[in-house]
Amino acid sequence: MSANNAPNNGGEGGAGSTWNKLFTATKAAGMFVAAKAKEIDEKHNVVEKTIAAASVVAEKTVQGAQVVAEKSKELDEKHQISEKTRNAALGVAAKTKELNEKHKITEKTKNACMSAVQATAEFEQKHQIIDKSGAVLAKGAESVAKACESQPKAPKP
Repeated sequence: MSANNAPNNGGEGGAGSTWNKLFTATKAAGMFVAAKAKEIDEKHNVVEKTIAAASVVAEKTVQGAQVVAEKSKELDEKHQISEKTRNAALGVAAKTKELNEKHKITEKTKNACMSAVQATAEFEQKHQIIDKSGAVLAKGAESVAKACESQPKAPKP
């Protein structure tokens, strides 16, 4: 590149090169466009009007959000949506606990897990899969065993 950051085409070089002419023309066009943009802005206040419009939009957005919040609060007070949702969630939790106590779901799941781990261990002893396929299966069985052991104990009846 030459001193004015325009690439040199390796030909004659200097100000007469094609690259220098292209660079100079591009720079001149950019300066012309910038000058025209400034002229239009000074004549029509484009930047000022854009900022004013953006400010109005922002203000209206805040006002709209406040109205939505107020209406939501009114609806909640009128229909007790928050309270009903809370009560429904508590009801679901109570029903889940009741079903678990009645059908011993947690205990059955833990027992099934332990049986699966034991069956896997017996199968391994009989067929020696780990020796044949590597330590990957052992790590998986350990993960299952740990997961089963960490299950919460079922409540006593």
